Amino acid sequence: MADQQQLEQLKQSVKEWNQWRQKQPDTQPGSNDIDLTDADLSYTNLNHADLSYTNLTHADLSDANLYGTNFVFANLSRSRLHYADLSRADLSFADLSDADLSGARLYSTNLSEASLASANLAFANLSRASLRSTDLSRATLNYADLSYADLSGANLSGADLSDTYLYSANLIRANLSGANLSGTNLSGTLVTQEQLKQAVI
Repeated sequence: MADQQQLEQLKQSVKEWNQWRQKQPDTQPGSNDIDLTDADLSYTNLNHADLSYTNLTHADLSDANLYGTNFVFANLSRSRLHYADLSRADLSFADLSDADLSGARLYSTNLSEASLASANLAFANLSRASLRSTDLSRATLNYADLSYADLSGANLSGADLSDTYLYSANLIRANLSGANLSGTNLSGTLVTQEQLKQAVI
């Protein structure tokens, strides 16, 4: 486990941090009380780190390696996660409102009960992700891959799902009020006709 001082150094030099991670491949750094607001962590190797409850508001994590990272209850509102690898990360209960996740890899990621209101997830890979009871209201999801994703009970009201790939996704009890589903692949998707009547197709 990395200590507070090491994580403070992370804010000073991403290059030195990544070199340290290469030398300590089995170390799982973490701290749930450090404030990383506005930090530039682009291209940082934080895979399998414990950043639960961490404040990452407006931080830049674009192109970062966040594979398997624990972000439970973390604040990532208005953060940049453009093209970041968040595969198999745990973002349950996290605040990602207004975050930029365009092109991000979120394969098998846990986003249950997270807030992604007004987030940008265009072209993101959310295949097999868990989005149960997640707030995706007004989110941009066009051209995203949501195949086999679990969106049961999710709030998708006003979301842009145009040209999204929803093959075999679970949308049972999801709120599709005002959602844009034009050009969306719904083959094998678990969704009712009553739900689709609320959407724009």
